Amino acid sequence: MPAPESHKAALLQQKCPRCHTGDVYKYPAYSLKFTQMYEHCPHCGQKYEIEPGFFYGAMYISYGITVVIGLVVMVGANFLLKDPEIWIYLTLLTLSLLILSPVNFRYSRLFMLYWFGSVDYDPKLRKNN
Repeated sequence: MPAPESHKAALLQQKCPRCHTGDVYKYPAYSLKFTQMYEHCPHCGQKYEIEPGFFYGAMYISYGITVVIGLVVMVGANFLLKDPEIWIYLTLLTLSLLILSPVNFRYSRLFMLYWFGSVDYDPKLRKNN
């Protein structure tokens, strides 16, 4: 598959913000090693952790994503189930947050890298397969 040109496509495919070709994560999202990132981009060599502790800011992004997931689940449950009991809300919320936690973790770090990493896309580094 050719490397994505747009930032949105590269972010969704979890690619390097500089070359849009190299992977950021070593393993799939639903693997036991879902947290392991490459230290540098395998394609262009861009260092992902810009400075020590850079990804601590991703906690705030993760919190925002969690709030959005919670609101969507609660409103969806209320709309579809017509005012269910509180244990149904809590069960649906807990299950959805557990199932989506690897995705939340990954995208909160990617948003941190893309938005605050001061890494500019360089189309000369892009590679088409």
